[in-house]
Amino acid sequence: MIYMSNETRAFLRENLPDSLQATDVNDILIPLDAWIFVHGMGPEPECELNDAGVRAQAAYDDLYYSND
Repeated sequence: MIYMSNETRAFLRENLPDSLQATDVNDILIPLDAWIFVHGMGPEPECELNDAGVRAQAAYDDLYYSND
C-alpha cells in the first residue's frame, strides 16, 4: 500500500491519474519528478518552482517521506 495525503491524491488524480494504479512508490516518484521538470519550473536562467511545481514538490515529499 502506498501512503499519501488527500492533497497528494488530488494532485495526482488531476495531473498523473495513471500513477494512482501504482503498487510501488517509485512508479509514482519517477514520473512525478519528470512532471516537475516539464511543468513545474519557471523560465531559465532561474528555473525556480512555479505554483504548480510547489504543489508537485509537496506531493513528491509526502510520498517520499510517507513510504520509506
